[in-house]
Amino acid sequence: MTHFYLGFSGYGDTIRRCFLGLLGDFDLDSYISGRYPVACVIVLLIYVVVVSILLLNLLIAMMGDTYADVKKSAKQLWFVIANESDLKKSFRCFSPVGI
Repeated sequence: MTHFYLGFSGYGDTIRRCFLGLLGDFDLDSYISGRYPVACVIVLLIYVVVVSILLLNLLIAMMGDTYADVKKSAKQLWFVIANESDLKKSFRCFSPVGI
């Protein structure tokens, strides 16, 4: 007699399996031994590809936002250093030793 996998056995088990699937810990044998093994593997592969693309997109967005913040603060810092340098030049004539 053939044993088919009947799915998740409750809410707790469903949440646990989904969380472990997000972490990459899934049992491929349970997908293959089910009633529709080809469909299960195809859905699993699509899920892995889509989640990987979404996570890479999130990483790129975060890096772009960080780059914009660093560029903005670098521009402000450049203005401060440029003005400080101009002040040193203007006070150099009053200093006996020179700065």
